[in-house]
Formats: sequence, structure tokens, C-alpha cells
Amino acid sequence: MTISPVEIVKVLTLALVVPLSVFAANWIYRGRKEYNQTAAADLILALIIFDATVGLSAKDFEGFVRTPELLPLLNYCAYGAAVVAGLMWCAIGAWGEPALARYYRERGWQRHRRFPYGTFLLCWMGIFILIASHTAFFVIKSGSGGTSV
Repeated sequence: MTISPVEIVKVLTLALVVPLSVFAANWIYRGRKEYNQTAAADLILALIIFDATVGLSAKDFEGFVRTPELLPLLNYCAYGAAVVAGLMWCAIGAWGEPALARYYRERGWQRHRRFPYGTFLLCWMGIFILIASHTAFFVIKSGSGGTSV
């Protein structure tokens, strides 16, 4: 069995180019802003990589879609989800992480400074909604009586 050059490029793109590109962009952005890596941003990056992988190889994921009516939309939904995840990553990077960085930077000399729980919880709530929307596409199953899970 021989592997075609197209298949080799596809595997290398999915396994190396997409993840390394996403993480490199993350490291460059964080380095310029002097932010530490955070679990929230890293989780979103994993979702973006997953979305890009599904978008680039939608045929390989068709077996996981339980609703036949959604099959033609798989590619579009994957790229749409990647855009939404990217916007969420930008929002957390521009709004949530600066609040956390400010707290950790200033707490040494301001012992009374309160942890920004509202910002922290809002960012994580957005991530959980993002995860739910990503998995819903593969979990929803249409039936004769409507949509069921």
C-alpha cells in the first residue's frame, strides 16, 4: 500500500501545521502582552484546532454526525465554530486575562485586592457554552417525533 503525496500533505497539515500555527500565534500574542499561558485560552486553542481538523477533513468525521440532514453543513459548521472560538479567545485575551494579570501583579502590595471572580467565572462559562455547542453537532439526533439527544 502506497500513500499518495496528497494524503501525506493532508496528514502533515492536520497533525503539524494547524496545531503549530495556532499555538505559535498564541505564544506571540501572549509574549507581546506579557501574559502567562492559561487553561482557558489553551482549551479554546484545542477547540480551534479541532474545528480546523474537522473542516479540513470533513469526510472523515461524517460517521460521527448522527443527523443525516446536518452532513452537508459539517464543513461550514466547523469553520463557523472555529470563528466563534477565535472570537472567544480574543475576548478572553483582551478582557478576561488582563483582569487576572492585573490581580496577580498588584496583589503583592495590595493585600485587600479581591480576586476578579466575576470575570473569571464569565470567561469559563463562555468556554463551557462553547464546548456544548461544539459537541451538540455530533450528539443531536433527529427522530420522527422531532429532535432528541
